[in-house]
Amino acid sequence: PPAAVALAGQVLLVDSGEDVAAWTEARVALWLEPEVMLPEYQAVFLAKRVDGRALLHGFSDQEC
Repeated sequence: PPAAVALAGQVLLVDSGEDVAAWTEARVALWLEPEVMLPEYQAVFLAKRVDGRALLHGFSDQEC
């Protein structure tokens, strides 16, 4: 089933067939640009070390 991720005031579905919880930080950053069109978050996510588990768990705007 697709995973739901809340980001930038939107709920985004990840329906890639991948185990999102197993995503690396680099895979999360890659997902941000072509898949959800939010490349402005790439550098911040990499700096904050957001991996798949963190993405699914969620975080506030202040944390990111």
